Amino acid sequence: MRIPKDIRRCQHIKVNGAQCGSPALKNQRYCLFHHSHRPRVVRMGRNLKQTAAAIRLPVLEDANSIQVAVMQVTRLLLGGQLDHKTASLTLYALQIASSNLARLSFEADKPTRIVVDRSTVAETPLGYTPWSAHGKAHDSESGEEERPPQHSMARVLLHQLGMTDEDIARLKREEEEGCEEPDEDAPPATLPAGNIQACYGPV
Repeated sequence: MRIPKDIRRCQHIKVNGAQCGSPALKNQRYCLFHHSHRPRVVRMGRNLKQTAAAIRLPVLEDANSIQVAVMQVTRLLLGGQLDHKTASLTLYALQIASSNLARLSFEADKPTRIVVDRSTVAETPLGYTPWSAHGKAHDSESGEEERPPQHSMARVLLHQLGMTDEDIARLKREEEEGCEEPDEDAPPATLPAGNIQACYGPV
C-alpha cells in the first residue's frame, strides 16, 4: 500500500527498537494511541525508609515491553528497593497484561484504519476508512473496491471494430426479436442456395 507523503509515520520506538507502523496524527509526532500512552517514569517504594526507586515503565503493548517491565521490577526487588507487597501487585498486573496480549491489536492491519485527523472523524461514512491511500476521500473497510463491469470477449471485439454500446444494444434487441425458439411442429424453412442462417448468442 502506497501512503501519501503528507501522512507521516508514528515516531514511537518500541522496546525492541522497532518503530510503530501506524500513521501519526496530523501535525503530531505520534499516532493516536501513542499520543495518549507514553513511557512514564514511576517512583516506587516510597513506603520504605530508603530513597524511592524509579523505573521507566514502557507502554505495555507487546510481550517485549511486558518482559522489560518484569525485569525492572525484579531488579528493584532483589536490590532491596521495593517491598514485597508492591512487587507482588505489580507483577500481578503484568501477568494480566500478558494474558491479554492475544486479544490486543494496538496496530491496525491497514494504516488507513487509523485516525490521523481527529477534526474530520465526523465525516467518515459507516463502513469506510478515515482516509484513503489512493487519493480518494475514503476506502471501503472490507477492502472490496468497486470494479468496472467485466465485458464479454464479443463485446470487446465489437468495440475494436468501432461499434458503440448503442449499436451493440440495438443488435441485442434485434437478436431477441429475430431468434425465437423453433416450433418443432413447423416445417423446416427453405433457404436460397448459398445462404447460411444463424442466431448468435448474447453479446
